[in-house]
Amino acid sequence: MKHALGTASSIGCVLAIAAAVSCAHRTEPPAAPPAPPEPTVAVDAVPIKPIVTVVDAAVERVRVGSQCLATDLPDCAKQCDEGAGHLGSCVTLALAYQSGKGVALDLVHAFRLFSQACEGGSADGCNGLGYMYWKGEGATQDFVRALDLFEGACKQGAVRACTNLGWMIHKGQGTRRDTKRALELLDDACSRADANACSNLGEVFWYGNGVAQDFGLSAEYYRRACDGGEPAACTNLGILMGEGKGVVRDEARAAQLHSFACEHDNSWGCFNLGLAIENGQGVPKDVKRATELFGRACDARHPEACMRLGTFAEQGTGQKKDRKRAGVMYRKACDLGLAEACLAAVRLGVP
Repeated sequence: MKHALGTASSIGCVLAIAAAVSCAHRTEPPAAPPAPPEPTVAVDAVPIKPIVTVVDAAVERVRVGSQCLATDLPDCAKQCDEGAGHLGSCVTLALAYQSGKGVALDLVHAFRLFSQACEGGSADGCNGLGYMYWKGEGATQDFVRALDLFEGACKQGAVRACTNLGWMIHKGQGTRRDTKRALELLDDACSRADANACSNLGEVFWYGNGVAQDFGLSAEYYRRACDGGEPAACTNLGILMGEGKGVVRDEARAAQLHSFACEHDNSWGCFNLGLAIENGQGVPKDVKRATELFGRACDARHPEACMRLGTFAEQGTGQKKDRKRAGVMYRKACDLGLAEACLAAVRLGVP
């Protein structure tokens, strides 16, 4: 099964902004010791590797302290502009522009709104601003500035800022790497119900990054994050459960966890569920359903899922052989960064 692990740390997906706010995608694998052998993958399944971490994504939940609802953005704009402005409304509006949900994506405007809220004293605004500096969204990437903003917001009580601060320190971004302090920050945030912090700790112990590798602890942190509603953590827990690493092996329960993640728009959940259904692991074998799940994940820009679709088309799995479609899928997976797909595309004569 594939680790939906966050890499942005390495797992999941949402930017968090408020004390009771949360943020998962994903991109560069975690720093530090090389990852241990990856969990066994089902026959013909693509090899596993971490995905983005939860601290690396865009958020959508209504933030605490907001005077407006995320479903009423005109009201958010009105309240943010009135007088001194409702800082919570400015943050909610900034999140909308940052994610492109309900309005056209506009990172520069999101940056301005987070700045306005932060300058007004909003810890959530400073956390959002720090995130944009961290990722270079709407502004030039600046780890030191991001670190300072997270530090200040964390001291003001924004739990997600503590999570982001802990992850930057864990990766040594903008400061020297300090595993002890990073784990203290993440563990404290996790104990205060920040699912992303719990999920990131699950990743740390999965890989043994700066600590002894411990699948049992990894599973426990993923369980806490999953119970907190973090989809990426659920599919990662499902991988451990399906392999019997750190927990009793239960393929049926693992499939349920992947299904939950998929239902909540986590492409790794859809991909892992597809692998389980393709191979009849904990669920009835159903190539047609597996193909649908790979299609859903591929549409969400999951390269391994696109690769799987290409393999199905080339081999005629559950369909007639179609080298042309296979080439298209391999090319898409290649364009999404999967090297083996590039080789497959070339093999089929696709430029």
